[in-house]
Amino acid sequence: MSTLDWRYPYRQRPQHLAKALAAIGHPVVYVTPCAGHDLVLSAEPVGKDIILCPSLDVALQAVERPTLVLLSTDTRWDAAHLDLVASRGGVVVYDYLDALDDSLSVSPITDERRRLHRRLLRDEAGTVVISVADVLEAEVARERRTGHAVVTNGVDLEPFLNARRGEPLRADMAAIVARGRPIIGYYGSLATWFDYPLLLRLARERPQYEIVTIGPDLDGSSRAIGDTRPENLHVLPGMDYEDLPRHARWFDVSLVPFVINDITLATSPLKIFEYMALRTPIVSTPMPECRKYASVLIGENHEDFIRKVDLALTLRGDERYEKLLLEEAAANAWTTKAEYVMGLVRSLVAASTP
Repeated sequence: MSTLDWRYPYRQRPQHLAKALAAIGHPVVYVTPCAGHDLVLSAEPVGKDIILCPSLDVALQAVERPTLVLLSTDTRWDAAHLDLVASRGGVVVYDYLDALDDSLSVSPITDERRRLHRRLLRDEAGTVVISVADVLEAEVARERRTGHAVVTNGVDLEPFLNARRGEPLRADMAAIVARGRPIIGYYGSLATWFDYPLLLRLARERPQYEIVTIGPDLDGSSRAIGDTRPENLHVLPGMDYEDLPRHARWFDVSLVPFVINDITLATSPLKIFEYMALRTPIVSTPMPECRKYASVLIGENHEDFIRKVDLALTLRGDERYEKLLLEEAAANAWTTKAEYVMGLVRSLVAASTP
């Protein structure tokens, strides 16, 4: 059950995990919210072993012994759905993918929603809990002993490994490439967790670089950049997921410039794994989930972040560093994540089988 339409152009964890599960042999009914990108009345096949459906109740009634993946950010499912899964001999995979925060959920998180959250964390007989970050996993571990693990975000390897420079570019990006200067890039959403002062400082202190963001402004917060931004700072609109690899392949350094707060402490930036597969040096602010990877350079503060960007440029084309990037990308393929999740499900089923 996803909070995002299948055809939502900025592909995220639900779409990737669904695609990976189907790829390893587990047919998927993707319950879409039909929020403007999917137009589905009852059911629609999309690719091999994936069917879109707009109704969770219909999907659960149609599938025997379902494995239902629920998102912690989705406030539309309720206790009746959990009971229906149990009555049909199924298993819930509770994907704890963000901190419980009103700004990240479909609707405000009520006391009842927190009780359902706690119910799933404690249900060792019928629920597997996967957490996207260590800080969330620590909470889960206080509530249960079995059937839980950290499952970070990952990467659909092929599109990013195969991206090449020289393919056609959107006009705004092509104009930046034509300047012939190092491109320091970020793609993804702009929101309150984005460190706009850091981006501005980087652009002002390194006028010899082109600083590029590609992605939608989710909440209007990009106004913080102001109308008098440096001429080397380019805030470009988002693009379809399929177009990202050939554009991001022009990044000489890839960024994760997020502020550190309760939301980002519990965030596994999906983009770092895609950056790895693109073989571009990566610089991040000190997010715990980015510190896990040897290929990610960490800027401890604004000044250090800018120094790390300079250092990252020297790593461009370094064979040992590129080998490290590729190794860490391969270790975080979405199909590997999907296999691991289904291993947890099989262990739960085996433990509950007489």
